[in-house]
Amino acid sequence: LNSRKFIYIRRELGKKTGFYIKFKRYTPSASEALRTTMIINKLGIKYVIDIGANTGQFAESLFDFNYIGKVISFEPVTNCYNSLLKLPKKYPNLIVAFSRVNSEFWL
Repeated sequence: LNSRKFIYIRRELGKKTGFYIKFKRYTPSASEALRTTMIINKLGIKYVIDIGANTGQFAESLFDFNYIGKVISFEPVTNCYNSLLKLPKKYPNLIVAFSRVNSEFWL
């Protein structure tokens, strides 16, 4: 990625297009989401519970990094829940629940 020829090509592309392109290796040490997914898969965790899922960013990151289990996402805010409902079409292992989770939920 840092050879002279590659740097020259990148520079010429920048001159012609006006874009500066910078490449960086994507490693577990640089990405918390990738690291989390790798650990969860390695431990064989089959279900992840996402409480306060918002619009599903955490679940999306797990699936985008090849999580092989299921994610159960709880979201009490109606607008966020409605956005979250669209994700199971893209990620079939995502289960969405409209609920507030607190100590009374488990009783």
